[in-house]
Amino acid sequence: MAQGGGLFNGLQRPFSARRKKTEDMGPAAGDGGGSGGAGESVSDATRLRVDAAKQYIENMYKVQHQQIAERNKSNLGDVLVQSGTCLYGAVRTLREAPPHAAAAALAATLEGGGGGGGGGGGGGGGAAAAPDPAAWAAAREAEGAADFSGALSSYEAACALSDSAQGDDLAGLLCNWGAGLLSMAACLQDPAARLPLLESAAARLLQAASFDRGDPAPLASLGDVLAAAGEAAEALATAAAAAAGAEAGAGAGAAGGPSSAAHWHTVAVGHLQAALERGYSAALQLRRDEPESLVGSGEVHLALARLAWRGPDGGPQQPPEAEAAALVRQHAAAAAAALAAALCRPERLGGWRQRADVRYNAACALALAGREQEAHQLFSALLAAGAVTAAELAADVDLAPLRQAPWLQALAQQGGGGAAPMAS
Repeated sequence: MAQGGGLFNGLQRPFSARRKKTEDMGPAAGDGGGSGGAGESVSDATRLRVDAAKQYIENMYKVQHQQIAERNKSNLGDVLVQSGTCLYGAVRTLREAPPHAAAAALAATLEGGGGGGGGGGGGGGGAAAAPDPAAWAAAREAEGAADFSGALSSYEAACALSDSAQGDDLAGLLCNWGAGLLSMAACLQDPAARLPLLESAAARLLQAASFDRGDPAPLASLGDVLAAAGEAAEALATAAAAAAGAEAGAGAGAAGGPSSAAHWHTVAVGHLQAALERGYSAALQLRRDEPESLVGSGEVHLALARLAWRGPDGGPQQPPEAEAAALVRQHAAAAAAALAAALCRPERLGGWRQRADVRYNAACALALAGREQEAHQLFSALLAAGAVTAAELAADVDLAPLRQAPWLQALAQQGGGGAAPMAS
């Protein structure tokens, strides 16, 4: 507005002076055509200047309203993503609970919520009127899906309204859009349903990063999205390998099972490598101590080590071939280095839980890299602090290559309850 007002004021002063000069010329211009022509030319020039100023102000007004609409659309998308995520979280919690506990919790929630939740307001009928947990979960899931659909429309509208040439933060809008898609994908149980959302998120973040602002945030987010896509593809590879194994055990021919597992294994490795190269490593080139990229890089290297040990058919290699074993150690060493760099500034990693998770992943990387003494010390400290349980340690598939190691078996048997077999 300051810029627009300055331009208009700058045009006002010459307009006043020229108008006064024209009025002075009026009486003397009775029969002389030349002076009248001069007055008309001055008047025409003045009108052009005033029209230009008015057009500028109108354009500024439109831009401001467009920016407000753009921000409102983006904010609406953020809110709808949060709402949908909460609804899906409630559904997941309800479905994971035992049926009787889910029904009791739902009835108590509806009774305690007053008039907001249950049908039939009469006293005494509240418990009987409580809906079936499965039906309630399905209804909330539909609401969450509607929120996500509305969020996508809002992000698309916000980006359509924005113009980077006018100073709009189109890169920021695209980052929000990509983050929203990542949150949506995380709510879906089916890994095959997650992949299209994650691919769309990656496209938005690549576009955001193309603005070349020197900001590592879009690249770090791109790494998160591609890593999530790699995990989804890995889950599909594991499921295909399990299906092939079940068919083979039943004596039936495995119709495409191993080839399907190998396909998804290749897809997973490709996504994870892209997460490193196009995401985290690119972000670290801009800011080498960026904590999210260091942690993400470590986690992706651990995932690649896990895939190297499992092999293209999705099943564990027992023991892994020499080439696979070397690849496991290579990725583990890279993970240990990245996570150690992140732990140099633990205050930037979040709260106690987040720091403990990074330390746990660092211990896994150290163990797989052959630095067993350091890994043992870190695991012991985490067990003593209650950051991890012996059962969780025994069930971690990342540590499956070391399941025969005596030191790890001893740690997995801590905490009472006898021996906990290591996951394969």
